[in-house]
Amino acid sequence: RVQEGIAQDQLGTDRKPVYAPSGKTTFSTGPEAFDQWYRSESGVNQPFFLTLFLVPLQGKAGTFTFESSSFFPLDGAGFGNSGQECDDGPMHNFHFTFELHTQFRYGGGETFTFIGDDDVFVFINGRLALDIGGVHGQETRTIDLDQMAGELAIAQGMTYPLDMFHAERHLCASNFRVDTTLEFTNCGEFVPDVPR
Repeated sequence: RVQEGIAQDQLGTDRKPVYAPSGKTTFSTGPEAFDQWYRSESGVNQPFFLTLFLVPLQGKAGTFTFESSSFFPLDGAGFGNSGQECDDGPMHNFHFTFELHTQFRYGGGETFTFIGDDDVFVFINGRLALDIGGVHGQETRTIDLDQMAGELAIAQGMTYPLDMFHAERHLCASNFRVDTTLEFTNCGEFVPDVPR
């Protein structure tokens, strides 16, 4: 099920999410384990570079999408495949995280929608704009930038960072879809971390 509040409302100074609860929760074990999701630690995780391509969404002018109902970008890589789909399908490399760092120009009227599982945290201008934490089936949430402009401290005509963090944590499926009308001003950027 969805558990909001795993990530703090502000990005850390390293542009990575910061663990919010004081200890364990139903779907998280604490700050040390959470830090390993998006920060390199030898023997615990391995970083890989991945590129996503958003394409025009047919029938929705001005909307761009990336969609995968089988989002396993690390199959055959890293520590290897670890489990099967629930329908006894092929082995996949589950239990991975993904982060995206980019910038967009806010012109007014834009939206950003995520559809998928499991944890997803989207920060705009360093502030948490979308929080779908926990281990759950496919969920749909939308950021309406006009409605959230005040709490995100954004103004039309200006450029802002968008930082997205995803964690795939169970063995039945991996769905990942983004639909957006945002005008991105770069093709993404690499935000290095300090290896532990």
